[in-house]
Amino acid sequence: QMHLHTVALGGRVGVVYLGTHYGLFTSNDGGHSWPQARGILPSLMITIVAINANDASSLALVGIPSASGSAQAGIYFSQDNSTTWNLRQPAALPEAAYPFTVHTGSAGAGHFYAYYLYAGWYETRDAGLHWKSITGNMPSNSQNRLILTFPGEPDHLLLGGDTGLFESLDDGTHWTQLA
Repeated sequence: QMHLHTVALGGRVGVVYLGTHYGLFTSNDGGHSWPQARGILPSLMITIVAINANDASSLALVGIPSASGSAQAGIYFSQDNSTTWNLRQPAALPEAAYPFTVHTGSAGAGHFYAYYLYAGWYETRDAGLHWKSITGNMPSNSQNRLILTFPGEPDHLLLGGDTGLFESLDDGTHWTQLA
């Protein structure tokens, strides 16, 4: 009776994460058993789980309040294999901003990108303690919900969405639309 939203391999042998309508569940044996009676962050729907490729103990997720939940929607971070979680958002988000997705970057254990509908893309290199907008010179009406990062080239980014494909070679400060 579980609403499954996402599944993610944990970056370590046997670890699998399930993002559900009732929190985050973790298996350490490849999904054969799920020892939690209730998920971590049970008042949140977990729609995306991102595990940092540089350090599997560094995770981020998108949490949305469930029907019975009172937790705040946003990007939550864990630096200890999902034992503890902290909500960390960019400062001065527009009131209409809605957390849509989170992806890992390639510049270290705390490097993540988050996309907020009605606000754009943001980057953190310290697991959400500090954020910067990487929307740069993008058209304000762009809904570019897909990001591609390059291993070993953390400043090279591609964004794609309803207004096309864009490339940045300077970590999102400037963007060029690709034909």
